[in-house]
Amino acid sequence: MIRSILKTTVLLSTYFWLKPRWKGLAIVIVSIALTGIIHTEYLHYVKITGNEDSLMTSYILKWLVYLLSPLLYILVAILRPRPVAVAMPRDNTTGRKKTVEKQDVEDGFDFLRQKTRLNNQADLLLTRDD
Repeated sequence: MIRSILKTTVLLSTYFWLKPRWKGLAIVIVSIALTGIIHTEYLHYVKITGNEDSLMTSYILKWLVYLLSPLLYILVAILRPRPVAVAMPRDNTTGRKKTVEKQDVEDGFDFLRQKTRLNNQADLLLTRDD
């Protein structure tokens, strides 16, 4: 029982952690996999042709991609500054009119405020003329 709850908790927490990050992580994984595949194919090409002139460059490029793709992901996706939600100041809503650029503007509900009693649906049904 506890083992299944623990597994479910771990899976759900992993899911909720990966959900907003899956696109970036997929790009990193695909770029590393493609780099490995391309480098392996290049090594087969070098073995067939015997031309080892740019073999060191291929290893340097491979390891640069291996190191820079996770670092770029960390910089872009994790360490980027999040937009801060600005708290809007609450207006004093006790007044019946709002001021816009020092002019009094009605909010459109003054016709309801001027009534002494508002009718609900039951009152309307009782006073309805057939």
